[in-house]
Amino acid sequence: MPADQTLPLTPISTAILLALAGEELHGYALMQAVEAQSCGVLSPGTGTLYAALMRLLDGGLIEEGEGSPTDGRRGRSYRISESGRRLVRAEAQRLNGVLSLARARGLAPEDSLAPEGGR
Repeated sequence: MPADQTLPLTPISTAILLALAGEELHGYALMQAVEAQSCGVLSPGTGTLYAALMRLLDGGLIEEGEGSPTDGRRGRSYRISESGRRLVRAEAQRLNGVLSLARARGLAPEDSLAPEGGR
């Protein structure tokens, strides 16, 4: 899937791919990871999460995992595919360009990765 046809990623897709870049996760752990890594800004419900997972699976950006979930829960686990890694890398580069433009226009701090307000 060429990056230029799929960018920008939705916030939930980006968050899922970033979470899965760290480890294989099952749905509930993935929901928790998305919420934690976004400091609560993204708090997907079950329906939203699984709809996004199906789109990412259909697009070849994630794959079903081989192992069972690590905490003993039943259910599918997911991992990022190489295509997913390439795409989230391209999205990070795109977002870096947006941040550079915002900084150049005085809309973002020069030395901080966190948004204003401490998040």
